[in-house]
Amino acid sequence: MDNKKLIIIGSSVIGVIVLLLIVLWLVSIFGGKKLTYEQAEEKIVNAADKYYKDNPAMLPASDGDYSLSYQTLVDAGYIKPLSELLKDGDKCSAQVTVNSQNSAYSYIAFLNCPGNYETKELRSILTNSVVTSGEGLYNNNGTYYYRGENINNYIIIGMSGNEKKEKSVTGRIMSIESDGTIKVKLDTKTENTYVWDDRYNETKLGNDGYNIFEKSRIKDTLKALETENKDDSDTLILSNKVKSKLVSKKLCIGIRTENDTSKDGSTECSVLSTDTYLFSLMTPYEYMRASMDENCKTLNDLSCSNYNYLAKYSQGSEWLLTATNQNNYKAYAFTGTALNLSKASNSKRLRFIVSLNKHTFYKSGTGTSTDPYIIK
Repeated sequence: MDNKKLIIIGSSVIGVIVLLLIVLWLVSIFGGKKLTYEQAEEKIVNAADKYYKDNPAMLPASDGDYSLSYQTLVDAGYIKPLSELLKDGDKCSAQVTVNSQNSAYSYIAFLNCPGNYETKELRSILTNSVVTSGEGLYNNNGTYYYRGENINNYIIIGMSGNEKKEKSVTGRIMSIESDGTIKVKLDTKTENTYVWDDRYNETKLGNDGYNIFEKSRIKDTLKALETENKDDSDTLILSNKVKSKLVSKKLCIGIRTENDTSKDGSTECSVLSTDTYLFSLMTPYEYMRASMDENCKTLNDLSCSNYNYLAKYSQGSEWLLTATNQNNYKAYAFTGTALNLSKASNSKRLRFIVSLNKHTFYKSGTGTSTDPYIIK
């Protein structure tokens, strides 16, 4: 083969390569790699976070939900139009909801691509399976709660991320409150034990404590554990990733007699705490209403442990949030199968109940023990 032919062949190869490079360049400019819907949601949240970090004066001044227009983020250069992010972006719409709770902010992206994708909230997934008999999720005037023993209400919070830095937690969904927040009882109890109260009691002439929540040690403990963040702190202290999914709420601190038959919270929730708390503890009515046994009429009835997913839920005794009005030094505790009164000065572990933001988004799962709900 002479040199002339070699030059022609070489030139042709180089030309093809150059042409391919030009095509790839044009695709990168005019086509580009499109995002998945979940990637787009994450990108929107990150854009909103950066927008408010650069413009802190725009953050909401009071608690509640506030809207941020997607177009505002586009116009300010924090994100591209949806048509450039998604294959069907020209048919999609997006909006950001900013949730403010106690000067903590979370950003929630709502993405709607008709016929293809729509951001789904966990509560809408759960309330698609309401029952009127048997085991499952019941609706009582806008408050939903689970009853029965074999309930598909398992959930993981904070699953993604570096496990060493962002510990996920597991639990059981107890209820969806009338305000849309979702109550979850966490699986793990605190490693440390705590008194309900151990102040000197004039009636008992000893450090038996008082069972008045607003003046109790348990009040101080719940508040202190919200902000504890040391490496050697209690093993249950939650990561920032998990905490970002939660909201602080006032607690039901009404006192209860042992022969009270109510299961709707009318007794315990007749009095609310002055402050709001990230962590709560179980109350008697929440345990009693979860049982399907008709013989569960008062908190002393051992039948309440029958057909109840909360029964045998713990090893050892844990404090409840509720005190008795029959004396001034005892509060209720839970053994895993029964509720009983205990001196406030006794030391017990805590199993927290937390409230998920009403805009918690569903990612996957059917709620079974092997396929729990996972949230975004």
